[in-house]
Amino acid sequence: MKLSSAAAVLVCLHPASAHAACDPSKRDARYDIKSDTVLDKTSHLTWQRCSVGQQWKDGTGCTGAVKALTWSDAKQEQSGGWRLPTRDELASLVSKTCAKPAIDDAVFPGMEPDSMNYWTATAVSDSSVYYVNFANGVASADAIDEPYAVRL
Repeated sequence: MKLSSAAAVLVCLHPASAHAACDPSKRDARYDIKSDTVLDKTSHLTWQRCSVGQQWKDGTGCTGAVKALTWSDAKQEQSGGWRLPTRDELASLVSKTCAKPAIDDAVFPGMEPDSMNYWTATAVSDSSVYYVNFANGVASADAIDEPYAVRL
């Protein structure tokens, strides 16, 4: 996830009722999609559309397999202004109106049923970090050596 210039100072977080919806009319109001990235106009955050391990291909979407990484390895993927999102930032992509996955998969394609847990940057302790499960939309904590997906 990369901050847009408009959000360099303030990141807005919103309640569950403001989360993304699978309704295309709401999608257009919430997201500005630019090929391999998407600007969330509600939070002013720019996201990579594909998970780490996948590549964007115009006309096809996300290709390749989602990479499962430990938290330490996930942090190594941060570069060029891209970083792991906080728990609240990643949870803002959860849509209560979408079925499994609980994320708008037209905006974030390539979600894999076996890789629905995504790391956040929010640590609970030295050995435990929050992740968001996009199968059910719940944020939980787990050991840092678990292999989970990453969205920057």
